[in-house]
Amino acid sequence: LGYLVLAIHWFNPLVWIAYILLCRDIELACDEKVIRELNQNESISYSEALLSCSVNRRTVMVCPLAFGEVGVKERVKNVLNYKKPAFWIVAIAVVSSIVLGVCFLTNPSSFPVKLDSVQISKASTMDFRTNSGPTTFQLSAAEIDELSSRIKNLKIGHKDQSLQGHTPFYSLHVDTKENDRITFSGFDSNGNQAAILYENVYYRITDSDFISYLQRICAGETRTESINETNVDTAIHNAIMEHNSDRYYKGVFACESHTVLATEAGGAANSEENETLTVYVLTLYEEYNLSEEGIESVGGGCGPVALTFNVTENGYELSEYWEPGDGSQYSDDIRKKFPEDILDEVWNPQDYVDAMTAENEQKALEFSAQK
Repeated sequence: LGYLVLAIHWFNPLVWIAYILLCRDIELACDEKVIRELNQNESISYSEALLSCSVNRRTVMVCPLAFGEVGVKERVKNVLNYKKPAFWIVAIAVVSSIVLGVCFLTNPSSFPVKLDSVQISKASTMDFRTNSGPTTFQLSAAEIDELSSRIKNLKIGHKDQSLQGHTPFYSLHVDTKENDRITFSGFDSNGNQAAILYENVYYRITDSDFISYLQRICAGETRTESINETNVDTAIHNAIMEHNSDRYYKGVFACESHTVLATEAGGAANSEENETLTVYVLTLYEEYNLSEEGIESVGGGCGPVALTFNVTENGYELSEYWEPGDGSQYSDDIRKKFPEDILDEVWNPQDYVDAMTAENEQKALEFSAQK
């Protein structure tokens, strides 16, 4: 076979080198096979036979191998110095081969995160099953507690990369306090295909109870609609979307991402009966259009804001949307308004901006996939 490859690729110097090394290895393997059962005197006789076969051979023969053609000097040394490998060396080699085979030839399917120890910082849904377009909302504190309880004993199956490139019908995006993003998604309307996405790898969900819950929570069926109940994160989201809706070039899809740097409770802003909550936030608002290449950001803004809410029985009502002034006022305004211990994060927000940009792009991609 080696000679056939050489005949076809005679013009390739690498094939010539490979052929010569192949000949050498074959001869050495033959020698080892023969001398394994020989004593010292017989090994000497075998070496003499090698020498006699190599007399007057000065060139490499470009033909199928014959006896004693390649590396005679090295072969004689190997024959005279041959020692049977110790049993423990053979055993280590076999075990190492098995271990390497297991490592490289198997595809581990276990989910790499211990869900029973995950601490959720926020979670949001995206549902494309409605006729009026995608719906999204932030989970309340009570809903996050329920989600945390449900995922502790979640049954997860094997990896399933066949789902890559498919757009989920509905998704539950979870951000953890360890800055991880875990997404629970359903890929059909009847709950037969559901998976967890973590670090761009899908793992099948085999827990039918959780799949049913996922369908309901993404559709908003578990939400209490009798009162105007919103948690802080939802209130922040609504405030940012409303404030920026008419400020930039209008695209076909708008979204926002934000990072809370600090919160500060205080007295009532408009009433002695209500407490207030001021939230110091980095925001990224973007408008997107669809193009032949995919999604395209056509407008938006990024920066620090301070949102003050009145805390009422019905939730959080926005009383002030504060932004720093432009130009020379920008830095001074932030120093006066923001707590001193978070100023470094305000001046160096790039890591936050990168994460928020990726989050917005993911939302826009999910929207475009439905068009």
